[in-house]
Amino acid sequence: MILKYERHSHYNSICSDCVAASFNNMNKKESEMSDRAVPRITSVVPESEDKTSRRDASPFPVEDQIESLVRSRDSEYGKYDRMAQLTVALNDIFYAHMQQYNSNKKALLTDSQTVAIHMIFLKLARIGNGNPDNIDSWKDIAGYAKLIADELQKSEEFNNHDPSRS
Repeated sequence: MILKYERHSHYNSICSDCVAASFNNMNKKESEMSDRAVPRITSVVPESEDKTSRRDASPFPVEDQIESLVRSRDSEYGKYDRMAQLTVALNDIFYAHMQQYNSNKKALLTDSQTVAIHMIFLKLARIGNGNPDNIDSWKDIAGYAKLIADELQKSEEFNNHDPSRS
């Protein structure tokens, strides 16, 4: 789902009323989606394989394991569809702002930066939609930021290297 924001003459940036309307529309759609069931997987073992001979065979069917995983994630991070909507909204707002105000061609994002920003937005959405005390989400944000900082540091060191001083 791509959210659309309008620029109104009485605002210098994205209209907050439009952002609020987008979130209201997401909440309406959420109620429509909340009754959807998790897809059922009946088997991951080929019919020809003897299921009893597998050492790693679980006593629970795969579908129960998946449903259990989804329930545990829901309890920690909130409903997936709401978390996904918040992630997309954060991305949309960020890139709309960048496009509107960033005319500096040097400030284009690298692939690493683009992915790190997306993952940080995903982690922020999990925090905003679920348990804000989940330390792993905060560590993940710090980790993605550190990956980019390290990448920029290496690039700066490479660009500032003077071969005549070696």
